[in-house]
Amino acid sequence: MKYHKEQVNQRVIAAIELCLKSTTKSEMARTMGISPSKFSEILKERMMAGLDVIHCLCVEYLISADYIITGRGPMVRNPHASIQPDLPDVFIPDGDPSLYPRVDPTTKYIIMRNEDLVRDNEKLQAENKKLKKEVARLEANLNAYALVAG
Repeated sequence: MKYHKEQVNQRVIAAIELCLKSTTKSEMARTMGISPSKFSEILKERMMAGLDVIHCLCVEYLISADYIITGRGPMVRNPHASIQPDLPDVFIPDGDPSLYPRVDPTTKYIIMRNEDLVRDNEKLQAENKKLKKEVARLEANLNAYALVAG
């Protein structure tokens, strides 16, 4: 199997784009120890990401090195398997991600997305309940009509 730098770079960019859902480009560049212009060049595919960038993605943002290098497995590692032993086991008390600023942006994004999905699920359950009541009302009307017509 041939090693393709371009494919690795595409996975790096995909990982960066995921992380950017919960942080800024300038903050991410600062965390990586690179200039904002170099960061921009990587995102625009004018420059290949170096080992320093890949290392930072894996350590600071919990991106899987296996995913970056081979394309296999999930992009994001399990946060509990982090090499940062000082992170708390419970990441977000009361569902507020701002209370733990040391949690990496990828984990914050996943938690916030989960909260969005929970809210969406609650709305759908409420709508489902209303629809079931409406179905029951319509069935009762249908049964009443059948008795009158019958």
